[in-house]
Amino acid sequence: MADDSELAGLVGNIVFTGLYEHLSEAVQGVESCRDVIRHTLTQHGAGLPRQTRLIQELQWVTETLQSEMDSTASDSQLAGDACLGLIPVVDQLQDTRDLFAHCRLVHHDTEDPEAWVTLALTLVGLSTILASPAKGILKLAVIHTQGKSNVGNAVADGTRSIASFIAAPNSQSLMGPVNPSLAIRRAADAIDLLKAELSISRVLETFDAWLTQVEDIRLWANKQMTPFMHQWWDAHLMMARSVRALAPTKLTDSSAATMATLEGIKAALLRMADQLDETLAGTFGNVSPDTFRERHRESIANLSANLKCILGELST
Repeated sequence: MADDSELAGLVGNIVFTGLYEHLSEAVQGVESCRDVIRHTLTQHGAGLPRQTRLIQELQWVTETLQSEMDSTASDSQLAGDACLGLIPVVDQLQDTRDLFAHCRLVHHDTEDPEAWVTLALTLVGLSTILASPAKGILKLAVIHTQGKSNVGNAVADGTRSIASFIAAPNSQSLMGPVNPSLAIRRAADAIDLLKAELSISRVLETFDAWLTQVEDIRLWANKQMTPFMHQWWDAHLMMARSVRALAPTKLTDSSAATMATLEGIKAALLRMADQLDETLAGTFGNVSPDTFRERHRESIANLSANLKCILGELST
């Protein structure tokens, strides 16, 4: 039998496809989300490796944390990821995925100011807004700014993925008929909430709370993890702790740039809202719940910290 590292993306794509197809049910709460996952795994059991249900859930979680959602993904993948983020449990899991990814970027080059800005945006912003259309739009905007010097142009490049997310039938079924321009303006207005949280002490508190949460998850799942899961979680916890040790100085140094990036994103979204015609948005809506683009062991991505024990919720 192939080991779990060779099956990366298999369980994850199956689970996320099931969650997307039953989005209106999965958003109702933890138990509803888990019911959808159970049904999906049972339905596709013949095509999965023979494992216990708990191991399959751990496999899905670990695959998600290994995955990476960045501007190289297709518009349909980005929109699909945002749609899945309307499910509170998945939203928190995506946030953890994203924070791990940003920690990895910082760990790779601790002197990269843009990496520290993105880490700060994730920490401060994603703990403020939970599982909402506004958060989905803001995450898509932030994704497109990564590695770009001109924030306004970068956010504009995300118009298609943002419009696709808003116009997707599954999103519309939850939000109701929504004017795309109004949805984007609401996301822009939410940036004021993020700016109010942009203090070094608040960001570090969020970082510490998240680290404690992830360590608790690791301890809880210890006996159920496969050897590869042990290796992956331990390596990335060590990496995150090393980033936290540098955070007070580096986040302070990057605070002005972080505030400027937030201001730039807000201005760009307001311009997008002015320019986006409702009928144009209606031509989009192609989304894909297949968030895993390739099988690999190391690629990881973003976080937040409205901290709940994701694995604890799914496995109790």
